[in-house]
Amino acid sequence: MNSYFDSLQRTDGKEVVLLNSFIAESCHAVVFSLLLEYLPTSQQRVACCRTAWRLLAVDGLLLIVTPDSRQQHRNHRFTRDWRKAIESIGFARCRYEKLQHLHCMAFRKVATDDCQPRQPDTIDSAICIAQDKDQAEDVDTLCDMPS
Repeated sequence: MNSYFDSLQRTDGKEVVLLNSFIAESCHAVVFSLLLEYLPTSQQRVACCRTAWRLLAVDGLLLIVTPDSRQQHRNHRFTRDWRKAIESIGFARCRYEKLQHLHCMAFRKVATDDCQPRQPDTIDSAICIAQDKDQAEDVDTLCDMPS
């Protein structure tokens, strides 16, 4: 991957500047489009949502699109658990829409004065998918940023 970044060149001859980190509360929107369900563990999915919370300004939007090839309400338990876990991090749900093969969720980061972010002991296993029951729970997080 580093060799790819080293090979990047701008057409105007100026140096390519790579973004290595984000500043907390510097984003107005974070989009997870077909991302969370491809992370191997629930802990990694929760870590991504916590990272999004740190990056978003108050009232910033977290938009999540996740696939669903099942019938209309067959996976409603998973989406309900996702909503509760994401809300416990410090988000408020703005909108949910079930399309034929997608769940579309929008959450707004609430001010810490307006909420009491809850961190239940079970939150690390709350954003799960059906395949998680077959996975080991002992994997380091990919998305978590230092506080």
